[in-house]
Amino acid sequence: MSEMVYLEHSKTEDYELIIHDGFPADSVPIALSMRDNFDLFVSGINPGANLGYHRMLTSGTIGAALEAALQGYPALAVSQDVESKYWFTQNGVESGLDLICSHTLRIIERIFAEGFPEGIDVLNLNFPKRVTEDSRLVITESTIAAVPNRIEAREDPYGGTYYWIQGGETDLGDTEDIIEVTERNNITISPIVIRGLTREATQSLKQFLDES
Repeated sequence: MSEMVYLEHSKTEDYELIIHDGFPADSVPIALSMRDNFDLFVSGINPGANLGYHRMLTSGTIGAALEAALQGYPALAVSQDVESKYWFTQNGVESGLDLICSHTLRIIERIFAEGFPEGIDVLNLNFPKRVTEDSRLVITESTIAAVPNRIEAREDPYGGTYYWIQGGETDLGDTEDIIEVTERNNITISPIVIRGLTREATQSLKQFLDES
């Protein structure tokens, strides 16, 4: 597969910014085409929490971190449980970006000092909608929680049909990672391991095919 991706170079204070019009995961090969001595890839901050496998597996932010991990680099994905409209308007909620950056920097400094945790490909860091000094960092495991979708058929100005898709409320159930962020206002960090295949799963497939 090939695609055209356009880059735009910019500067703010002492930082050089490279903006592109591709997918989030495209950031990794673009960066690696310019240099190859990266210590860590950080993806985010994403507006919208990446909690539970349903959101994680459809997330561009997680996808970029996984791409870095597949290239052999440690990666950290950072997200907040807030819609993007609250970031880009002065009438939105106080998002606590200073605290988010402070907590994230502490994780990064720990990685540089101690090395990336063994056996983990990506660290998934999620912040609540309102981050405060009382928000605690909690280690959780990612859970399976289906997000119901509401789909509404609408008509565009040209008479064509389009579909408006919205995510509904998640049934929290036994979803500790989601509850910590959305209900307890805490910060969660979860490991993501790409090599999730087990010998039992392979044996189960073998048995399934042998019996068919």
